[in-house]
Amino acid sequence: MSRFNVIRKLVFGLVLSVLFLSSAGYGVIQISSIEDLQKIGRDPAYPLDGEYELTRDIDASATVNWNNGAGFEPIGGDWYTPFTGKFDGKGYKITGLYINRSSEDYVGLFGCIGSGGEVKNVGLEDVMVSGYGSVGGLVGSNYGTVSGCYATGSVSGDSNVGGLVGSNWGGRVNDCYAMGPVTGYTYRIGGLIGSMWGGSVTNTYSTGLVGDSGSSKGGLIGYRDGEYSGTVTSSYWDVETSGMSTSAGGEGKTTAEMKQRATYVGWDFVNVWGIDDGVSYPYLMWQGGPVILEGEGSGMQEGEGSVDGVWEGEGSGSVPEGEGSGGGGVQEGDGSGGGDVPEGEGSGGVQEGDGSGDGTQEGEDSGGDRQVEITCGGCGSKKSNADIIKFLLDFIAVGTVISLMSGVSRRRR
Repeated sequence: MSRFNVIRKLVFGLVLSVLFLSSAGYGVIQISSIEDLQKIGRDPAYPLDGEYELTRDIDASATVNWNNGAGFEPIGGDWYTPFTGKFDGKGYKITGLYINRSSEDYVGLFGCIGSGGEVKNVGLEDVMVSGYGSVGGLVGSNYGTVSGCYATGSVSGDSNVGGLVGSNWGGRVNDCYAMGPVTGYTYRIGGLIGSMWGGSVTNTYSTGLVGDSGSSKGGLIGYRDGEYSGTVTSSYWDVETSGMSTSAGGEGKTTAEMKQRATYVGWDFVNVWGIDDGVSYPYLMWQGGPVILEGEGSGMQEGEGSVDGVWEGEGSGSVPEGEGSGGGGVQEGDGSGGGDVPEGEGSGGVQEGDGSGDGTQEGEDSGGDRQVEITCGGCGSKKSNADIIKFLLDFIAVGTVISLMSGVSRRRR
């Protein structure tokens, strides 16, 4: 076999290898900061239908200073532009997320997860989320799949308000929980989900206080549509800490019962869930242990020094001052386009010269090459797209030189 044919086959094999690696899921975009997270759907390199994963715990407390006090701008801001990609938290958590958008619909870390969208294995701790309609700690409106997630902190809004999901439209919520006060001023308020229009809720629980003047309130789910009610399976809420004896789905249990493994029928306490029987609420195995919530403003008083998974402190503190008091103009259901949402308001979550040093700075890392990492199986080294292309071009160039030299040598003979 000639030297040229050998080189040609090597180059062809290398090209096939690179194409295979790209198609085998190595195009995952890694998120390592709150600034990276805010780029999703706002930077062309971070599309709403992309595939993402967290690489570390993220401190989001700086968002309190973003967008003139409005905080983080939800990913997939409405029904017309939902998040339809894949987001894997990889068992990491986001702490201190602040969103204060009391006149807007679709409010949460994700404003709207579209059909086919998926969010899994991520925890939100100490959130403060305020919106108008379809407001949740993790997602405002869900048409996709949420699994292996939890949220703690305060959530408030006017209608369709839930500790984890504001409104569930045919979506699936599996192996999730929510802790912390949920406040609604009009209707459809739930500890886990505000309203449910079809879909399924499986192996979930909530403990948060459900309060204020709204109607259609429930310890776990505030409201379920009569025609498209969906299914709620093996899901529970704490009747003591929530202040609610009823729910549109699930089973109410005492605090003592909520801390007993036997309560959770059909749950996988080997691979998915863990519990310190008689001591803590269930936790996701990837957490490594139960959440311990402390601080003022929870509105739940379990006594001083209370154990895992219980909010401590005095005062309700869950209602942002002067927000959400109006009762009119309630949006019944999502999918209307969120008519009350100002278009383009606070877009991009970009801070321009506010001197805070927080938020996504204009021009910072924007428009640059998206780092798609390929990991060597045994060595742990990582290469970006640019590195791979450079290596491929170098290899081809060397091969070309060798083949030319080989051709010259043959002609001389």
